[in-house]
Amino acid sequence: HSSRVASSLQVKNLWDFTNLPFETLLAVFTLAPAIALLYFYPELPQRIPVHWGLSGEPDRWAAKSIRTVFALPLLAIYMQGLFLLLKVGMARSKMTLPAENTATYLRLKEEFLRVSIKMLDWVRAPLTALLGLIMLLLPLSVLPQLGWLKTPVNVAVWFSVAGLLAASLYGIARLSRINSELQAKTGQTYAQTSNDAAHWNLGGLIYNNPDDPSLMVEKLNGLGYTLNMGNKVVWLFMAYLLLLPLFVVFLMAEF
Repeated sequence: HSSRVASSLQVKNLWDFTNLPFETLLAVFTLAPAIALLYFYPELPQRIPVHWGLSGEPDRWAAKSIRTVFALPLLAIYMQGLFLLLKVGMARSKMTLPAENTATYLRLKEEFLRVSIKMLDWVRAPLTALLGLIMLLLPLSVLPQLGWLKTPVNVAVWFSVAGLLAASLYGIARLSRINSELQAKTGQTYAQTSNDAAHWNLGGLIYNNPDDPSLMVEKLNGLGYTLNMGNKVVWLFMAYLLLLPLFVVFLMAEF
């Protein structure tokens, strides 16, 4: 099928797919446990738990330090930034439309984009809760006056894990259903211009088009989106991604 750029679509941004109350709630669940750790920091013993087993009991300990106490809050803040970057990249991704079945294709593709970005929030919400609850386990495990909160927090941790798995599976199922409907009604799941075809490498694994302003594009094969390696901004995005393994290595040196 021939295709054309969907020039009739308005340029989307982050706020087309999220809202201030939701972001505020996630910010509270990210920052409040960190503030609690800061408050209780002087009372923490010189050896603190840094890992908990399935029963919720500490099974690994380390010396108290700024790094060991505030590593998880920094990771939680980092993850919020990562999810927001992904949302911005997906919201501004380019969409091309086929010459045939255009209206149906556009409707389903916009639904696919909407669900893809919502899936990030479905995952982000229980992940934020999970990281915040694990932060709280530190003072709850070593300060006797807070011990009564340990059991409900442990239960909430498991609910957060279940929510994270459920959100991931539900999102994948929704995206697969939309893709199947797209294939059935239009005969294709990806419409590309002849110009774009020349910029896919390694059988559609890597997209490299310096003339395409999109940071992220639809995958040529499979579900979801991939980075446009020809966009100069993508290297800032890659540098941000690289911070995660460096961050983990930095933390492991302390434990």
